[in-house]
Amino acid sequence: MASASRPFDSHTAARLLVFAKAPVPGLVKTRMMPGLSAGECARLHRRLALGTLITATTANPSPVELWCAPNCTHPFFSACARRFGVGMHPQQGTDLGERMYLALAATLKQNDFAIIVGCDCPALRARYLEQAWRALA
Repeated sequence: MASASRPFDSHTAARLLVFAKAPVPGLVKTRMMPGLSAGECARLHRRLALGTLITATTANPSPVELWCAPNCTHPFFSACARRFGVGMHPQQGTDLGERMYLALAATLKQNDFAIIVGCDCPALRARYLEQAWRALA
């Protein structure tokens, strides 16, 4: 929470963390197979990740960070960082819960607030993120 002496300033006190996997065929959206091929699953994931980043940067409640799995080296992540002006961080941990915990712990060392979003919610809208920031403030 923001301290009483410092008012909430979303650009210095908060971060929006977008969790994404590299769109590698056979490693993303695997539960959608065999209805979709591995390549189609990867393309779907790419579109969902791009949509999430568009929404996140449109809402612009705070700086947006892209948290990448398995690491930040996939060209997709570099292209996203350039296109959306987001920082990149590698996800660390053995499962999603641990990766989220470690990302939040690192972020909250320097910020008062953080929100994590994944790339599996095409219904996510900028207004929902704006509402979340108002609730945190």
